[in-house]
Amino acid sequence: MLLLLPLVQGQICASIPTNGCDLTQDTTLILGTYFLPNGMDATTDNVRLNCNGATIRGSNVEGAD
Repeated sequence: MLLLLPLVQGQICASIPTNGCDLTQDTTLILGTYFLPNGMDATTDNVRLNCNGATIRGSNVEGAD
């Protein structure tokens, strides 16, 4: 029996990013604070991330108390 499953890809980043999302095109975030322990992954060249005043926090922050 052969079972074929689709390849699982990350969710594409949007104006409200999700943990571990793929940045595939220029994106402008909505103002807010986002906890993304796995960050965002730029999966293509020449994309811009405009944080637009948003704060992105991860689980590996240097200097955090």
